[in-house]
Amino acid sequence: MIEYLIALQQLGQALNDLTTTSYATITGAIITTIRAHLGLPLLVSWGQCRERVIPLEVGFAQQLLTSLAIHPKQRHFMATYLGNCLHQLAWQLATTQPTLSKIETYRLFIQLIPNVLQAPTIPTD
Repeated sequence: MIEYLIALQQLGQALNDLTTTSYATITGAIITTIRAHLGLPLLVSWGQCRERVIPLEVGFAQQLLTSLAIHPKQRHFMATYLGNCLHQLAWQLATTQPTLSKIETYRLFIQLIPNVLQAPTIPTD
């Protein structure tokens, strides 16, 4: 748990240090942090503490949404979804062999994790 808190603190600091806040820069910070801590998802699985770690990730996602002034009606739902997605992404990256490159990871991220900074075009019919 402590290692997870440290990783989230490092991610928070990386996000605070961004000179430009965009989907690309946020994605880069998240990917860099996940890749720097690839052993954490394995440790969480070994320690059987996923149910304690997910709320940390959800809380972090909620803080991020708030700091970006994203206030959807379903913010808690969105934060829960994003927290679970990030955890699953980290798990997949930790268990995939051979390890994916940073650019491969980035490509997967943008395919799997929604850009919450930009409103999607929703069909009317």
